[in-house]
Amino acid sequence: MVIMYDEKSESRTKKHAVRKIPFIVTKEGKVEVVRSGKRIEVKPTYVKGYAYRINVKQPEKAVLVQVNMVKCLRGKVKGEILVYDGNETPVFRAVYRKLKIRRVFGDPKYGEYVKIICRYLKIPVKKYNLGEEKRVRI
Repeated sequence: MVIMYDEKSESRTKKHAVRKIPFIVTKEGKVEVVRSGKRIEVKPTYVKGYAYRINVKQPEKAVLVQVNMVKCLRGKVKGEILVYDGNETPVFRAVYRKLKIRRVFGDPKYGEYVKIICRYLKIPVKKYNLGEEKRVRI
């Protein structure tokens, strides 16, 4: 059982905003937003909006991906993408800043799920640094 969040909130002045979206990504690359699971309403980060905590069961042959994005005062967006594979702790974490996605920890094989989610959400990315293994000539 993995605890994920679905949140969309903004400040009174609309200068700050938060968006958290849970996804299920199959091994074939099919993406869908988490709709099932027990939804518990929680307090959102900012005044306007909603927030839910969702208890999600890990589906077979799929991974869970949590996307957390924040828009700041100057309109810049930053965030993180977490990949879960069967347990409550994330197996891969990547951060998004300055149009770049960088791996923080985890096995580089999960980086492909991050790319799938970025294409699905149409997030503008200039560079991926997900720790792909370098090919070595022998």
